[in-house]
Amino acid sequence: MLISWGTKIMECALSAYPPLVRLYKCYYRSIVEDEIKIARITDKDRVLCIGGGSVPCTAMQIAKFTGAKVKVIDIDEVAVKRARVVVEQFGLGDFVIVEQASGEIVDLDGITVVHLAVQISPKNLVIDHVWRNAAPSTRVIVRVPQDALRSYYCNASELTMPFEFHQYGNKFRNVKGTMLLVKPASANAPALSVS
Repeated sequence: MLISWGTKIMECALSAYPPLVRLYKCYYRSIVEDEIKIARITDKDRVLCIGGGSVPCTAMQIAKFTGAKVKVIDIDEVAVKRARVVVEQFGLGDFVIVEQASGEIVDLDGITVVHLAVQISPKNLVIDHVWRNAAPSTRVIVRVPQDALRSYYCNASELTMPFEFHQYGNKFRNVKGTMLLVKPASANAPALSVS
């Protein structure tokens, strides 16, 4: 939780300076490019990013690289206001909308891809809500922190069903890799249990 708090403070400060936002986006660029490939995101998708913060880099890059419509939610009212300004400054207002909402209760109607930030909390409850309420074939992208940083985040590392895991080689990032879950089309799909 400590890193999440620090990220929140840093992004709040960065959001006022577009040149710094451009630099910050570089940190996420290769991760987002990989996630787009992993989840096969196209302009036909409607993407929900849960946990956008004051600088919703992931959402902006998904929209820019794919042309997909992206909805960003965050529970922090100040972060939402700042994120809206950042999105407009970068000319992405037609592709990215930012709303204040909780990932534990957000409406998933029409959403085809859900992206969960590494710092969201409580991650297990958010994943459970998404899994129960997403439409069949929805792709769920979950960022996983580096092993050494797990205790600083609300983690969801113990899933009871198979998922694809894509690990990144850069040990200097807080993100170890990305899990991809695809909700089965079957009405008898197994429940997803997260601890």
